[in-house]
Amino acid sequence: MKRKAVALVGLLVAGCSHGLLLTPQDGVGPVGRGSAPTSMGYSGKMTVDLAGKHYVGDWTLQSTGGGVGIGTAFSGGTVASGSFVGLSANGNGRAYLTEAGGASLACQFTYNEMSATGIGVCRSSVDGKLYDLAIQ
Repeated sequence: MKRKAVALVGLLVAGCSHGLLLTPQDGVGPVGRGSAPTSMGYSGKMTVDLAGKHYVGDWTLQSTGGGVGIGTAFSGGTVASGSFVGLSANGNGRAYLTEAGGASLACQFTYNEMSATGIGVCRSSVDGKLYDLAIQ
């Protein structure tokens, strides 16, 4: 029974991924599509198919910080205390992908961990063309 439960959880986690959409900023040319499997960390693999080329590479995400606070307030004979933990839900990321012929895509993006979405831009080494990146 335990093995079945572990296998089911493994399949659910393994099956989750973000869809990627690359749209040319100038509106001319092909649209690219790809995926980035979800990761429990701040890095992972990414693949993109664009203009007949299959790009593969790594992405990394840097969280933008957070904070912790503890406070106590006194008013007459009453004491109140509280605490908070603030974690950033946004991060800036980079990805560098290459294909077998030597072409590459260099991407920068902002990712929101709460909504599991992001936006950014990728530059093609083939012609310097810029693509808007949507992470869904």
